[in-house]
Amino acid sequence: MLINAKKYIRSHKCIVLLFGIIILGFSYFRLRPIYFQTVAYTYDQGRDMLKAAEIVLYKNPTFIGPTTGIMGLFHGAWWYYYLSFVFLLTGGAPIYFYVGSFIVHTVTFVAMFWFLHKYFSTYTALVISLLVAVSPYFISAHIFIGNNILVLPFLALFLGVHFVLLETMPKQKRNQKFLFLLAGLSLGLVAEFEFAFGLLLIPLYVILIAITNLKQIMMKQKNILYVLGGLLIVFFPRILFEVKNNFSQTRTLLSFITHPKLYDPKPYSELLVDRAFMLMNFYRSLFPNLFTLVIVTLFLVFTALFLVKTKKAVYKDFFMFVIYLIFGLFVMSVLYRDNFWANYYEGFPYFYLALIAVCLVNLPKKITRVVSIFFLVVLFFVLGQKIYGSFGQAPVFDGLVKQQTVVDYVVKQSPQELACVRVYTPPVIPYTYDYLFQFNERKGTGLRTTKDWVDDACWFIIESDSFFERQQNWIKENVPQQGTRINQKIIGDISIELWKASQ
Repeated sequence: MLINAKKYIRSHKCIVLLFGIIILGFSYFRLRPIYFQTVAYTYDQGRDMLKAAEIVLYKNPTFIGPTTGIMGLFHGAWWYYYLSFVFLLTGGAPIYFYVGSFIVHTVTFVAMFWFLHKYFSTYTALVISLLVAVSPYFISAHIFIGNNILVLPFLALFLGVHFVLLETMPKQKRNQKFLFLLAGLSLGLVAEFEFAFGLLLIPLYVILIAITNLKQIMMKQKNILYVLGGLLIVFFPRILFEVKNNFSQTRTLLSFITHPKLYDPKPYSELLVDRAFMLMNFYRSLFPNLFTLVIVTLFLVFTALFLVKTKKAVYKDFFMFVIYLIFGLFVMSVLYRDNFWANYYEGFPYFYLALIAVCLVNLPKKITRVVSIFFLVVLFFVLGQKIYGSFGQAPVFDGLVKQQTVVDYVVKQSPQELACVRVYTPPVIPYTYDYLFQFNERKGTGLRTTKDWVDDACWFIIESDSFFERQQNWIKENVPQQGTRINQKIIGDISIELWKASQ
């Protein structure tokens, strides 16, 4: 295998060089904020890191994940076990959770390039990879940690598996059961990492099996059983939770479907516009600037007209499968009359990438070559421009680095082994600081913290809040009215105060 790899590199030096540049650009935009620790660190990240620590340190397994927008329903437990694995490998340093996310998305990125190179064309693989490398959507998604973000690699796997099932499986004599198992696993993991996505995708998938060529493929030799087996494996922790808790989530879900509790119901005319804008925003977020958006859109329109005229298409079944997914998910979202957040459909730009890839292989080879080279030149120019522009920009002092700086200051200013620390954050529950102080304590270089006063003194960490009244009410309830502030430090928009209680 090593000899074959060397031969491939020698015979494809230009491809290897171009992809090497692309992956360097891909890494630069994602590792820069990780290096400066300017990544988002909020209530959700702190809560999930604490849960990972609980699973590893206290051997306390769980069968459910974070809460969803519906009271009583939860995302899957696999998110917590993924974080636990990172925690186990790295010791729980907060920044390594972001490094872990970068590694997962980099593996997905490389696998996507290989897949496109094998089944589509080298030009297609380079164009799509370069677009992902500079895409604002993918850059922000790849440096964020949250259960919904792990939808991305498994949605990519879901599309890849179904491309093989629809386009190459019918031509093969062998029946590859593993592919059907992967179809079930990828579908289930999309649902477990973002329950709302799965809640809409799974019934749509059943419909697509009934109306597309998937029906014949799935029913042949009972392949559908392997898909169901994959789903069963993924849903196993959820099933255990349901059995243990008298099917509480099932009853909640059925109640929500039959009698939905809507907080902000809208008329269908408004829903159509709202959901259409959401899908358009996903499309726009794929491109680094207006020029690339326009030229790719014109290319897609031109290719669509060309295919209508010639009535011939390569990978037609897969193309229609993706179209059905986009249209079906749009319809499903309209059926829900309440607020529909974009993260419910995390990873949606992968559908657009799939369409662009199919269009690139449906034009005559000469035209495809010219169009691809043009796209590559434009996107490489954007890549260089963005990297050059970032050199003069100082990293924004925000996110994890700001809160870590606050914690480091309190630790250095506290000579005792135990200190009182009370924290106000806009979500009220300070999971972010709880985890940072816990990690400092585990390192052996920090101090132990408590919410009770120690030697009549206590640190107060007060974050800014646009809801001023809520902040002031907390201050009145926690900061002693007759006490004395003996130290204050402002870090960013966070006030760190040491108070001494009056005798």
